[in-house]
Amino acid sequence: VLTPVDQYTVAYANGTYTVTLLDAIAGGVANPFGTYANGVATNNGASVADGTYTIRATDLANNSSTVGTFVVDTTAPTIPTVDTQVTTLNQPVITGTYNPADSAGRFSVEVNGVTYVLNQNAALSVSGSTWSLDLSQTNQALPVGSYEVKARAVDIAGNVSVDATSVELQVNAVIIPPAAPQAPEPAPTPVIPAPVPPPVVETLTPPPTILLDPLADSGAGRRPADAVLTSGLDGANRVLVIKADEPALFRFNGVPDQNFDVTDRVRFQLPPDAFVHTQENAVVRIVATRADGGPLPAWLVFNPTTGTFEGVPPAGAPDELAIMVIARDAEGREASTIFRLKLVGADRLNPLGRLGITDQIRFAGERSGFVRTHVAIVDRMPMLPRKAA
Repeated sequence: VLTPVDQYTVAYANGTYTVTLLDAIAGGVANPFGTYANGVATNNGASVADGTYTIRATDLANNSSTVGTFVVDTTAPTIPTVDTQVTTLNQPVITGTYNPADSAGRFSVEVNGVTYVLNQNAALSVSGSTWSLDLSQTNQALPVGSYEVKARAVDIAGNVSVDATSVELQVNAVIIPPAAPQAPEPAPTPVIPAPVPPPVVETLTPPPTILLDPLADSGAGRRPADAVLTSGLDGANRVLVIKADEPALFRFNGVPDQNFDVTDRVRFQLPPDAFVHTQENAVVRIVATRADGGPLPAWLVFNPTTGTFEGVPPAGAPDELAIMVIARDAEGREASTIFRLKLVGADRLNPLGRLGITDQIRFAGERSGFVRTHVAIVDRMPMLPRKAA
């Protein structure tokens, strides 16, 4: 391959010239490229030796001079290399080696049909004798597969060298490993509840018997001087107190059934010990209804402050009326009891004729409107001996 540095022209007045090419290699044959006359080669054999050649022009008068040189270069550049690589990246960095002395020519790398030229594409760079092609700086993305990467060096004389390896690049799919099985959560530590202490049972001592005076006409029961009742604040009903630390309201002795003659006026008062509260300052209010929750009949009036029932039964009134009495304190505690109010004729009040002393006392108390007549004292009296006849 002849590569002249410049193109030379020698002109003469008579229009003719002669160009002689001389072999610059020591021991070479003179005029290896033949003779040129008027721009036409008369004998131009190819040179097979590399080297720098001199261009000499000779005129018809046999005057000659060197007018230039050219280089004969038939040696291929150093063969570049491509590093083998297996990756899961679709835009990997591909590397290899080349001879920097060939940089005066052209160096390129081809991947999957796309060619990148040194000093023309920024993705292809060199450092010393190592070249690098970063596909992430390009628009090229490689699908999964195998690829032939061609590194090509071309020197200034046009001699070409291509890497000697094949299928240097393998792009694999990204394999997502199965999720590691999660360790089972430890079983929760059983919570052993602390032993619950047995409930404190407060023993309530029954109060002393409250005696009502059947001869009194005030409608209120008498009580022993040491008996304690709840507060009568704001018209509240006063009930018996059995003191304890825990506030409580409950039924105590309740209300006994009441018997009245149908011809008499009904009047009686709830006993203070029908209910009991554990707090002396408690405010207890009383309400009275029919046992089924309905209101009391119009003829029977209940005074919630004094706990008194009063009224005159009309003709045809039922013989028996079930009444529910409900006690509530200010904190919402509640207790209830049910008793029966019976209307009977005089013959039924004394079915056997003359009453005994106990029945007479009880009957006197019921007729005067009291809830209870405690005749236990009379019942416990010793029998007096009778005089002999």
